[in-house]
Amino acid sequence: MDAKTNHPPKPTRLRKRDWLSAGINMMARQGAGAVRIDAICRELNVTKGSFYWHFKDRKDLLDGLFEYWENTETEGLISHVEAEFDNPKDRIWYVVRRVTVGDYDLTREIAVRHWANQDKSVEKRLKKVDAKRIDFFARQFTEFGFDAEQALFRAHTLYSVTLAQGYMHTRETVQVMEDRMRASVDFLFGEYLSPTGHRDGDK
Repeated sequence: MDAKTNHPPKPTRLRKRDWLSAGINMMARQGAGAVRIDAICRELNVTKGSFYWHFKDRKDLLDGLFEYWENTETEGLISHVEAEFDNPKDRIWYVVRRVTVGDYDLTREIAVRHWANQDKSVEKRLKKVDAKRIDFFARQFTEFGFDAEQALFRAHTLYSVTLAQGYMHTRETVQVMEDRMRASVDFLFGEYLSPTGHRDGDK
């Protein structure tokens, strides 16, 4: 008789990141109010004991969700483009393209902003995130050669236009939207693109 005994594999302990990912996805689908300990436990098919290994309570989870979203969609993105691209225009275009026609999850962005409308503490943290993003854009325009006032003006304009795409329902194809956003970036960098597709000064 075989002395070896087959045992079922031990379940993999969930990492804190797994909980945060599940929580932010639940928020994107149903809103912050739906993010409950029981609901996430059911979704992940685990007990509450697993939850309390990483979080003190629901408030701790929600605080962690905002920090996770900020680190992923702001701090991490900025760090990536600053390390990857030398040209400020390339940095800006990478961010704009990813948010408007790339793999950026705008449902999370919208959910966090809706949450901020309901919670003053979240609203305060979101304002800081917006300021960091605008500052990133402004620094690129400054590096390109604009003075501080013009750089900030362009940063606010581009940030508004970029985020607005998540709230618009147009009949544009992805390519048409990408071309329009590229023209918007070119325009803010001082390269006017005419409706015929020629930049100002081209013959």
